[in-house]
Amino acid sequence: MSYISSWSGGKDSCFACYLALGQGYRISYLVNFISKEFNRVSFHGTEAGLIQLQSQAIGIPLLQKATTGNGYEQEFKEAVKSLLPQGVKGMVFGDIFLQEHRGWVERVCGDLGIEAFEPLWNKKTEKVLSDFIDAGFEAIIVSAKAELIDEDWIGRRVDRDFMQYLKAKNIDPCGENGEYHTLVVDGPLFNQRIEIVESRTINRDNYWFLDTVKYRLVWRSEGKGLGACAQPFTRLFMPVPGAGPSAPSLPFPQGTHNLVACRRGTHHKPPGQNAHAHYELSGWSLIHLIPCT
Repeated sequence: MSYISSWSGGKDSCFACYLALGQGYRISYLVNFISKEFNRVSFHGTEAGLIQLQSQAIGIPLLQKATTGNGYEQEFKEAVKSLLPQGVKGMVFGDIFLQEHRGWVERVCGDLGIEAFEPLWNKKTEKVLSDFIDAGFEAIIVSAKAELIDEDWIGRRVDRDFMQYLKAKNIDPCGENGEYHTLVVDGPLFNQRIEIVESRTINRDNYWFLDTVKYRLVWRSEGKGLGACAQPFTRLFMPVPGAGPSAPSLPFPQGTHNLVACRRGTHHKPPGQNAHAHYELSGWSLIHLIPCT
């Protein structure tokens, strides 16, 4: 029997998954829901490709489902139901004190015949965020209410300075009321680190969003990820909306090389590279492999 973990890409869902694993729960899948219209996590604004990258960096398979506003509950149930034949007993969530949302997940999970497990529930939010940082996780702020959070915090790391900033403004430390959202890029669950190469801050409907233009997965050389590979590599992901079963023809910067495409559930070893540099992706992405500097 196993559990699946609700996954937004942010700190609370990540920390809940981490605590569940620490309590002996076996997590078989991360389950992520994105907007069908924007191909991003709702409210967070995180690209679907970044969630796929997290799954790869952590080493837990990802089920990613595009949803609509009106049909969300049914689409949620369909996604979770597709995993039940694999012996799923329950689902992990990262709620802390929002009773309305806890009531919703307990009702929906009850309809599906599985348990809703909330390892962060009723913990003090300041303690949750402090423990998250102390555990060694690194998260960046990817969206925030513009009237509450200054623009210069977007893209920056969640740390003690940010905690002090929130405290001075009387904002919940974990942003449980939607004051801000995060993307976890590294930590004890991760075998590789996500690096944002190029980004910009945009304002939409009185929210700041970090628009991630380019990002890459850095393979660590200390025996993780690449194993015995003599030279670590970096992957530069360039998501292509609507990419089909063959690599699309797109212009890329001069000097790029080893551009390949990989379909869900398949593996590909870049020509001439160490066998440890294979990868598996969910969905289609173009990848540019370059040596780490």
